Amino acid sequence: MKSLFLTGTLFLCPLILAQDAPQATPAPAQTAPPPPAAPKPATKAPSGFEDFESFWSVGVFYWRPDRKPVLRGGLASTDPNSQGLDFPGKPRQTPGILITLPTGHSNRVEISAFQTKGSGSLVAPIAQTYFGQGFNSGDRLTASYNIRNIKATWNYLSYPYPALDARFRVKTLWEVQYVGLSPVITGPQVDLTVPAPQASGKMTIILPTLGLGVELVPSPKHFRFEARATGMAFPGRAALADAEANAVFRLGKLEVFGGGKFFYFRSSPKKEQFMRDRLFGPVAGVRWVFGKSR
Repeated sequence: MKSLFLTGTLFLCPLILAQDAPQATPAPAQTAPPPPAAPKPATKAPSGFEDFESFWSVGVFYWRPDRKPVLRGGLASTDPNSQGLDFPGKPRQTPGILITLPTGHSNRVEISAFQTKGSGSLVAPIAQTYFGQGFNSGDRLTASYNIRNIKATWNYLSYPYPALDARFRVKTLWEVQYVGLSPVITGPQVDLTVPAPQASGKMTIILPTLGLGVELVPSPKHFRFEARATGMAFPGRAALADAEANAVFRLGKLEVFGGGKFFYFRSSPKKEQFMRDRLFGPVAGVRWVFGKSR
């Protein structure tokens, strides 16, 4: 009986001890930490400069040229001395228009036009012949002229690109220009039943012109300086040259500019008669800009 009790005790002790031992708890599942947030891309501070490289605008200008054209006998003339004429009368006040159209990538198309005219009287020093009409020496002549220019320019930003806040910019200018010349010379009317003798001609110049422009921007949104020059000439043929420099002030959407303008033309000297002139004088204008600031 005693041996049976001992055997049972030895059998039950491990079971009791196992029940009293603390139970191991499973470790909680490990979760992966959230990925770090992607850094925000750096943004450039907004520029204070006007985005005037590409904009819509409409403007007008007023020019006061001071040189008079001349008429000369060309290579086809049989008597060049009798076909020379220095036109009297300075050019009148010259109005003009300006239109700009954006073409993207900081470039734009510019369309401009002006017309000037002048008239005066003189005495023929010798017998003259203009456009097939003869005049006698000593005749009192009335001479007038009309000069018209239409120009289309592709203003291409060449340096730096993109311009961003660059204060100095270089442009290449690709143009097509039209110049129409209309001289008229009228002689004295000696017979009231017969119209006064009159000589008139039509001359046209159409040329591609190339050049450079520069812009200096010392003050954001308010002031810049522009200068440009273009031209084209062929030996013994027509020639054109055009240059302008302006200070430009902006007041909101309105631009006011002023400076100087130069314009040279020569029709083809291969013909019987040709005209040439160098016009220079102060210019001023206003322009309404539809573009937005950057």
